[in-house]
Amino acid sequence: MIIISDDGHGINKRLRKKYLKSSIELPRTTHNVKGFGLGLFYVRQIAMAHQWEIDVESEPNVGTKFIICTPQKSK
Repeated sequence: MIIISDDGHGINKRLRKKYLKSSIELPRTTHNVKGFGLGLFYVRQIAMAHQWEIDVESEPNVGTKFIICTPQKSK
């Protein structure tokens, strides 16, 4: 399991459902950040190729946690 978290503004429920489904750009809360909003989309593509699952937990004004579950190999 891989967990990536921040203490930012959070992602509202409506956008959480869309964030991995396309290359949508999430609304920015800071104006000095540059990018195209493709990072989460690419992470999802990689996860799908490896049959990993991604979940997101987020609360407004608390932050966001991305959880990547990788299957465990049996010995």
